[in-house]
Amino acid sequence: MSYYKIKCVYCLESIPSYNVVYRLNANDLEFGYTERDSDDYDVGDDNLVGNAMTGMGGGNDMFSSGSDSSSNSQFVNGADLQKHAEAVKVINAAGLKLPKYVGDQENIEKGALAMGYEVKGLKIGNKLYDGKILKRYCPFCHKRLLAESGTIPVFTVAMIGNSTAGKTVFLTMQAYEYIHGNYDTNVHKGKIIVNWIDSHLDANETDVIYQTAAKFADTGEFPSTTQVIPPPHCLKVSYRPVEGGKVGDENTTTCIMCFRDAIGELFTQTGEQTSSENYQRTVQICQRVDGLMVLNDPFALTYVRKQLPDVVGRSRDMTAQVAMSATVQKIFSLIAENAAVKKPTVCLMTKSDELVTYGEKLGINPNSPVVARNFNVKYFSGIQGRNWAKDVYNRLLMNTRSVLQKLDQGGNWMSTIDQFFSSAAHIPVSSVGSDVRILDIDVRTNGGVRKVKRIVTIKQYEDYLNAKNDEERFKLAKSIISSPVPAEDVNPRFLELPLLTFLMKFDMLPAMYDETYNVQPDANYDIWFNSCSMQFSEKEGAITSDKPVYVEKVKKPSVFSRLFGGGSKK
Repeated sequence: MSYYKIKCVYCLESIPSYNVVYRLNANDLEFGYTERDSDDYDVGDDNLVGNAMTGMGGGNDMFSSGSDSSSNSQFVNGADLQKHAEAVKVINAAGLKLPKYVGDQENIEKGALAMGYEVKGLKIGNKLYDGKILKRYCPFCHKRLLAESGTIPVFTVAMIGNSTAGKTVFLTMQAYEYIHGNYDTNVHKGKIIVNWIDSHLDANETDVIYQTAAKFADTGEFPSTTQVIPPPHCLKVSYRPVEGGKVGDENTTTCIMCFRDAIGELFTQTGEQTSSENYQRTVQICQRVDGLMVLNDPFALTYVRKQLPDVVGRSRDMTAQVAMSATVQKIFSLIAENAAVKKPTVCLMTKSDELVTYGEKLGINPNSPVVARNFNVKYFSGIQGRNWAKDVYNRLLMNTRSVLQKLDQGGNWMSTIDQFFSSAAHIPVSSVGSDVRILDIDVRTNGGVRKVKRIVTIKQYEDYLNAKNDEERFKLAKSIISSPVPAEDVNPRFLELPLLTFLMKFDMLPAMYDETYNVQPDANYDIWFNSCSMQFSEKEGAITSDKPVYVEKVKKPSVFSRLFGGGSKK
């Protein structure tokens, strides 16, 4: 029996089950454990603490955070637990559906996944503990592994883009939507259920994401900078098929999607100030992930800077963007390894809502799906009888690509994408919609002036940019702070599309961008359901390396090539 790869969402290393480690900390024991003084139990001179592994190891120090409370703890593997304490495995023999049980080595089915250990006489400090220790950690970076690691597939996606691309805002808005239950996408014969994971990562890092989303809900404030090592942004995705005309309760397909902000604000290249550590970290992330999300602020593109210098100059700082683009291109070349990148790739044109305002000046067709106000994600619901590929997905992707080519005149962004990626789906994304704006405002503090990124009305946006002097600008900023725009006024566009695209490319959903899907949608869905979704069934608890049968029966290489310019599916 085999299980899914155990993957650390921090350092992105794949880890065999027998290599995971456990932290010698009483807080990691399950509720209900017993504690006693060590004098009550003789463990001898060769105690567990003396054999514990310390330090980060594995050459992945760049992935650890200095504030990580576990960095000073001691870690042991399962073999040490069994050797130095009375410990037996707590295992999951065949997926999440089956109950965990305790047994000795002889009775454990070959390949069973160890979810932890039941211990007796585990020495931590001067105390002995009896109980279960189930929190597992990565042996390379010592960060906590997701509780579901090994039992369901985990797909990791690196987010690459310059410092104004909107990576942090995108993730913040995504967290806000999922936390508040606003993500509700129906696809043919099924429904996508997305849950933001807020209980399986280190608490201090989870709080960063949650508090940022909560601050946005209360005050309309977005994060203005990124941490040097941003925490993973993990989503649990379930696909529930229609059964008897109703969406079923059972999850047919479940996976975890982990988004990693590969290039933080401090990575921006300005002369000789590039951090080699950040650079190496970014390259390693891009090499280890399953997919790539490339983001670019359209107003960092050459044609826009030439046509709207006044708007660009007032609305955002573009000082380092040319140098940053060169750095991103260098990373592309490294991860391509002298050939086109084969990993699923989605290119986002962020802040597409601003093109609604400037589209005429930039010569963009107002009826293009990229800017058309009436072309939204609702088109992806209730698609029975609609040619999903032709009328929706293909049209959106091709229009987005043509808009990007228009905005890239005189530049090399699009040629870079074509050069280094074998396939790329171009999708427009707006985290706020066209009815509000995001604005950097200057706010006076005791220590001087600080910049705050807020959602504002269109009038507030224009008044602030057209202010006559700093004093008038400070006055407007104070008014904005005292009367924040309600978060409910934000209407994101296409926020779900990147996730849906990746799920289809990872074979977690029927690939509705294939035009053969529209010829006989019910028949093709059944092929996917029987051949693919069962392969990811929790009851099976295993995944094969063979290509799903539905890929052979449903897909036509010429169709995939025409839509995505070549490449292969995972």
